[in-house]
Amino acid sequence: MIRRLSPDSLSVFEFKSGLDVQIAEKMLQFPLLGEDRDDAWNLKFYREFDMTNDSALFKESPGNGRLPSTKER
Repeated sequence: MIRRLSPDSLSVFEFKSGLDVQIAEKMLQFPLLGEDRDDAWNLKFYREFDMTNDSALFKESPGNGRLPSTKER
């Protein structure tokens, strides 16, 4: 069951009841998140831009193709 639930990391799940096991078995009927399949949408998760990690991508001066600044001058 470990190999089926988490084939990449082999993470061990802690089941506290039989219901937890039933839920895990039900989950196995569906594709894993991030799994590439031809018969389903292949969803990819990404982070959004933010000023801390992506500050070089944000331009504060006016320029061609840029939206007007919301800062007061």
